[in-house]
Amino acid sequence: MSSASTSQPLSKSCQNIVPKTNYIEEKEDGEAYRKIDAEICREMLPNLPKEKGWITEHLVQYKGVWLNPTYALKAAVQLQHHFNLFQTTGSPTSAARGSSPICFLATIPKSGTTWLRALMFATLNRSLYDPASPHHPLLTTGPHDCFPFLEMDNMLANHDHSRPVSSLDHDHDDRDSGDGMINNYVPPTSTTQLFATHLPYSLLPKSVTTSSSAYCLSKFVYVCRNPKDAFISLWKFGNKVKPVNTALAPLSIEEAFELFCRGVYPYGPYWDHVLGFWKASLEMPEKVLFLKYEDLRKEPSANVKRLAEFLGQPFSEEEESKGVVQQIIKLCSFENLSSLEVNKTSRTQQYFVKANIVFENSDFFRKGQVGDWKNFFTDDMAKRMDRIIDERFSGSGLTFANL
Repeated sequence: MSSASTSQPLSKSCQNIVPKTNYIEEKEDGEAYRKIDAEICREMLPNLPKEKGWITEHLVQYKGVWLNPTYALKAAVQLQHHFNLFQTTGSPTSAARGSSPICFLATIPKSGTTWLRALMFATLNRSLYDPASPHHPLLTTGPHDCFPFLEMDNMLANHDHSRPVSSLDHDHDDRDSGDGMINNYVPPTSTTQLFATHLPYSLLPKSVTTSSSAYCLSKFVYVCRNPKDAFISLWKFGNKVKPVNTALAPLSIEEAFELFCRGVYPYGPYWDHVLGFWKASLEMPEKVLFLKYEDLRKEPSANVKRLAEFLGQPFSEEEESKGVVQQIIKLCSFENLSSLEVNKTSRTQQYFVKANIVFENSDFFRKGQVGDWKNFFTDDMAKRMDRIIDERFSGSGLTFANL
């Protein structure tokens, strides 16, 4: 079994599979994506380092990142091709020209993704969906069904490849046409297009991370969580869903902890993922907003205002005086969302269903607390993780409170 530190580097042929220029010419019928899929399975997977998975049977290491081979690996490769394709070919679509703002919610798993999905959707679309309304979409729709998740390869495989993924969530005329996963997403009202991703900064297409690209209006909201709480949350999540999806026993806390300390974590190593976006936020603060889960819990009002300002829709004085900020916070609170019928009994994350992965909405709501790790860690575990975090984040300027 290979470790994160001793895994062999990929061969050049594996690293440079995509894009190939002849794929661009085949964009309209999606043949490019089928060829990419075939090459991944034939040339990549047999050569990639493999480790035991937290949620699925295995994780594989691609360019230093541990990914689910079923969808995350394929998406990481296909997205490079997809976004670069529409920059290279000069597509006439507004998204490809960069005239339509795109905002990505980026997180490593179990760092507050569900909460931020709700906050971003409610904040950006508050002009039509009154957060105090008893008919707000979040009251009947799980946060994971409000806007797309980039990693699901079905999203790339099922839609019309003559248009970029980034335009899908505004194609309301096609909502019943079987056009990928967008059919049942809540219609957005903001001109900003929302997507969620767990991919690290290093695997995102340069066409969306550089300020000089065709996607120069793209932004990233990144949420970081204390690594101890993130670890426990993922371990607990895996305990619930891995037996259902793989018929395999979940990881013991000792197994999971050892994997984490070696960097084997979905979309990890954890420290590489966090530092990638942290450094980008320092270099391009107008493009990357770096938030801490603990700060959001402690001062939700101030941070929701920061979020709205960053997204280009600051709250007006009138909105603040009417309590709109507090209404959004209450609507999107853990207590409210976890108590809703849709999040207690439904299974509506369509992209997971299409990828043959079974998650109940309730699986995304456990405690949402800060410091829950103290109920599970031994003193030795806490000391070991502290040493690793101190070493990995030394000199970065990023610190974690020992909450």
